Amino acid sequence: MYTVKEKISPASRMLLLSAILISSLFSATSARAEVFYGVTVNGIFSVNSVTGGPATQVATFTPAIASGVTLATRPSDGMLFYLNSIAANPNLWRWDPSTPAVPPVLVGTPGATTTGIIRLGFDMAGNLFASNNVAPFNLWTLSPDTGAILNVVPLSGTIPVGGGDMCLHPTTGVLYLVANQNLYTMTSSG
Repeated sequence: MYTVKEKISPASRMLLLSAILISSLFSATSARAEVFYGVTVNGIFSVNSVTGGPATQVATFTPAIASGVTLATRPSDGMLFYLNSIAANPNLWRWDPSTPAVPPVLVGTPGATTTGIIRLGFDMAGNLFASNNVAPFNLWTLSPDTGAILNVVPLSGTIPVGGGDMCLHPTTGVLYLVANQNLYTMTSSG
């Protein structure tokens, strides 16, 4: 049996209940380690966002790729996709980080009209987008099953040239492009 020795004020009671709620939320969820992936001509690297660097090479390209590459992670299953070149007609590859000993698998090619692709990104629906940095400037939707071009949107306005990447906001669908030290947004109309 418990005995109340002192009455708790309503303000103190709310503070105590809030502290208990916050404490239970933090104890129910542990710190989740996010892994970020990057790609070079030699392979795929990972960096744990909780522990930080140094980067760990998780897949090796044998032989090494001759020119720049770009990488995107599919949100539904964490599968990594990359293009092995920025030249015309690059190959689209996929690699499963949950089975790191299995080498990357060739998916296909988008074709000779795709040149200078330096950015890849997925939206939450699993659509794979690619963007280039040479004229004519385009935004392509690629098939993650075959690598084929599903849709082409010509780009206009300030064209983001230079190295960078792209990402899509998971709830608004806004497409962000990074080019050198500049950040751009893109509409669905290009």
